Amino acid sequence: DLAFNVRWDLPDHLALRAGYVDEIAARAAAATHHLSEVMAGRAPDLAVPPHPDFAKLTLDGRYFREGAEPRILFSMQYHSSGELMKWFGPEGFSGWISAVGASRYDFHESPIWPVYQADPGTHRVYDDSWCGHIIRDQNSAGGTDRCVINLDHPRMRLAIAESIASMCAPFAKRGLPLFLNLGFEYSYVDYSAWSAEKFRGWLAAKYHGIAELNAIWKTTYADFSAIDVPSFDSTKPETNSARYYDWGDFNLWRFTDFMAWAKGEVRTHLPAALTTTGGGEPFGAGFWRQGLDEEGLFNAGVTDLFLSETGSRALGVTSVMDLQRSLANRPALILDPEYHARGNTCSLMFFHGCGVMDYWWWPDEVDDFYDSSMKHSPVRPLSEVATVLQTALDVRRLARYFAPFPDAPAEIALLYSRASLIQKHPGATGDKTPYSFEVERTFEAATTLDAPVGFVSSQRVLAGIPPACKIVVIPGCRFMEEGVFEHLTKWVSQGGTLVVTPSSLVADEYGRKRDYLARLGIEVTAEEVPEFLAGPAKRGIEQTGELDFIQGPVVKTLVTKAPARAITAAAGSLLADPPEPVSAAGVIQTVTPDAHWTVEASYSGDGAGGPAVLSRTMGAGRVIYLAAQLSLPSQRCFFDRLMDRVGCARPIRALTPTGGAPAGVESRTVPFEGGLLTYVVNTTEAPVPVVLTAKQPIGALWNLSADVAEPSTTITLAPYETRILRSKPAPAQR
Repeated sequence: DLAFNVRWDLPDHLALRAGYVDEIAARAAAATHHLSEVMAGRAPDLAVPPHPDFAKLTLDGRYFREGAEPRILFSMQYHSSGELMKWFGPEGFSGWISAVGASRYDFHESPIWPVYQADPGTHRVYDDSWCGHIIRDQNSAGGTDRCVINLDHPRMRLAIAESIASMCAPFAKRGLPLFLNLGFEYSYVDYSAWSAEKFRGWLAAKYHGIAELNAIWKTTYADFSAIDVPSFDSTKPETNSARYYDWGDFNLWRFTDFMAWAKGEVRTHLPAALTTTGGGEPFGAGFWRQGLDEEGLFNAGVTDLFLSETGSRALGVTSVMDLQRSLANRPALILDPEYHARGNTCSLMFFHGCGVMDYWWWPDEVDDFYDSSMKHSPVRPLSEVATVLQTALDVRRLARYFAPFPDAPAEIALLYSRASLIQKHPGATGDKTPYSFEVERTFEAATTLDAPVGFVSSQRVLAGIPPACKIVVIPGCRFMEEGVFEHLTKWVSQGGTLVVTPSSLVADEYGRKRDYLARLGIEVTAEEVPEFLAGPAKRGIEQTGELDFIQGPVVKTLVTKAPARAITAAAGSLLADPPEPVSAAGVIQTVTPDAHWTVEASYSGDGAGGPAVLSRTMGAGRVIYLAAQLSLPSQRCFFDRLMDRVGCARPIRALTPTGGAPAGVESRTVPFEGGLLTYVVNTTEAPVPVVLTAKQPIGALWNLSADVAEPSTTITLAPYETRILRSKPAPAQR
């Protein structure tokens, strides 16, 4: 139906018709053969259980469960009936109560609108950019009336509380769904007098008197009442780095505080309600301006379950879920309310912790979001559609085999640096920062090496790095709090391994230069950096990537003129005898180390002689300093060998026949019922041969996805295939 009816006559599909005929013919033949094998008893009947009864589900850790069994909920947005229900469950598992009192579609009927019309003081004061669904600006879909509200104004708070009470009433009458969504994709910053008053109070609570603030800000205020908010005029940027940081930190606290108030209003009427919110930009330049602090919202009890709008702002697709799992101090369910990424990576979400997914999207008609329509878009091939349909069946049939993977502890973690997220980098422009780019590069290199990759926040460093963590990476963190640096070095001295990438450890959160590198015994004498340019401003929904949900203008960051160098590794070092030449692409530093350091690799060619990779012991641990941003293959080789050196658990590796990392393939292995459970996912559109290797003999393999024995450790993954394998220990050798 999709190929021959829905898509056949659409203009963009005319050239694809021949391929549709071939693909449908091949799939029909394969399905007919499989059915005949099942009927003859030669192939298993892969029966899929019915969709769960929501009334029988209870939240337990990362999943809703029916009894002891995990149930993964997977729906298609805006569909709760019809033929799609063969694959996707209905959407009735959640409810919606807007924490800001209304949406851009219904605010006219809410108590907010008359207050907004009557009192200009309830209007938000800001730069007139995208309002982040609070509530409608000139860029918002749904109409032309403007209503951009001030969340701190007392009259507006009363109107929001009245509106929340009204939205709670139907749930109080008919009963609660599994959870309530308080809204997502919010963005809030305000420069009104109400914000100024709250900012002063926040500063007074943070600092032990105005003298301490003046010392850090390098100002001469007589008291806190003299302090005003920064300007929102882009032609008058804030030049005081300490004031800039505190304003950003305050804005994150302020919106978390508002959301905690809104959650309290909901709980007043619905005491048992579980709530969620999120969908921010946790790695980008707009982090503090949006105000969505994943860690703060979770710790404040606003999010009983995480919300991760994957594909819109994930670096490497699964990074937001990996971040959320790392931030939580308990196993927590992760919801994706609007999965935007491609179908070839859909199954990965569930291996990384997604317990509920609502897929975007399968519209009845062609509309403005044509490219993302699974039903109509030519960039969503039939093979990808089939993959999503198969994933929907797999998570229902095999939930108990997906569930163990998110619990695997991450032995390598990237620093989620609050200071580098908030403070403005002098070379940053557009939607990303040098820190964003380095996190992305590092995550991409490490996440394909058969082991979980996590994050450790600045707050978690201060509280204590998780015991399972063996490697912490400081990925281009120019700014770092003094206490975080001290705790990291103490952790190293107790046996940890710290990897520092270039441009890190320059200043503290207030932008004050610090001697962190000197304390490690490194002096940077020169630095070549890429050029960061601002791209053209276009609406986010007209672009692809991390900000495709924003209805207002977005300026993307373009990286140009990246310096490059060849690198030669010392004999016996981590990068010695690499599978391909080692190289650097990006930041190139010239450094002078003290006598504690060993040069592991040096620049060759035009930059001959200078150290590129160095290491030193520190107490019982080790620090590795990368003076250059390694190319992706070199970075992957580096982390692969470092994981081996420190003993990261990778019981089964998925490698190419020649021993390399297969492009586009991700694998993880975890203990399971006395044996091992392994997933292997091919995200590419071509078959990929994979060899499963291990230090210990691999016992009998069972392909859980197909419910058949796996005859060999050498397998060929079909395009977009996900395969879950169970292995039992090999018999002991006599």
